[in-house]
Amino acid sequence: MNYAAGYRDSDLHQDPPRPLTAVVNMLDIPGTRFADRTDFIAKQVQEQGDIFNFTGFNNISGYPIPIVPNIIHFIRFNQPSLTLMEFICLRSALVRNADATVLIHSNTPMTGVHWKELIQDFGNSSSHPPRLQFVQKEIPQEIFNRKLTWIQHKSDVARLQILEKFGGIYLDNDVYVVHSLQPYLHFEFSIGWPSIGDQLLGNQILIGHKNSRFLQKYIATYKDYRGHLWYYNGGDLPTKAILIPFHELVHRVELKFGVFASVWPYWHQYDTIHLLQNHREFTLDYMNNSDSSALRGDFSLKDLATSPYAFAEMSRDVWPVLRNRVPGSV
Repeated sequence: MNYAAGYRDSDLHQDPPRPLTAVVNMLDIPGTRFADRTDFIAKQVQEQGDIFNFTGFNNISGYPIPIVPNIIHFIRFNQPSLTLMEFICLRSALVRNADATVLIHSNTPMTGVHWKELIQDFGNSSSHPPRLQFVQKEIPQEIFNRKLTWIQHKSDVARLQILEKFGGIYLDNDVYVVHSLQPYLHFEFSIGWPSIGDQLLGNQILIGHKNSRFLQKYIATYKDYRGHLWYYNGGDLPTKAILIPFHELVHRVELKFGVFASVWPYWHQYDTIHLLQNHREFTLDYMNNSDSSALRGDFSLKDLATSPYAFAEMSRDVWPVLRNRVPGSV
């Protein structure tokens, strides 16, 4: 798909808004929705080694064998070094998914002590290829002739481009992995979408096949890109134009892709936890259960090695060196 053909320096918010029904019609959702076509899917896998047409796929039960590649993707634009929290989250993805390849897509080479430690532990193994790899990725500037405004919108588009090319698992840099994500590889596309209240999808965790119907439609909604609206294209429009009328296109994960506020005391029960790094006052409060002002810069190794609270426990669970630290050391 050509995301950048015919550059035009314009912003869609100057255009008249499209009715939601017009957006749905634009997506061209296949008419065959609920017919069970398991044999049709199996024939594609047997004859072609992949699935190119998911019409009739059952996203409740999934496929007997994994159909999504066991590749985990992270995006880092203009962020060559890892914070300690990001290091813990990236390490959790590697530890919990022992057979996965992890790709770091970035426009700048990775540096820093945390990156070097990850490369030492996961990037220089005897496996071929190494489990942790760097992939050069330029920042997308536009989609469907529309100039992207915010760096966050550019990251939203980049994750869809990456999944369209590779398939696999996309994680935000502040997503902590509690359990293996391999069970989700049996579905066409898995996404966090709580059923309580009028909630939108979460695009911090996206797991899917590169030919999945939802991914194709998700990308197509950017024909109605509105750069002045923060989460319109990331979550609002795809929820209302695709998921609500065509929920069968995805495997709906209601709770297991947890957001921090509701999971701290029970974090072991979730598959992932979104730590919301840009709202770290909440993370810090739950970490030391007191005045978190002393920890505003970053967590220290002492904090992670000695604190009895959730994030410190989570860190020790995936970084054994913390369990061996002497109390009182920095």
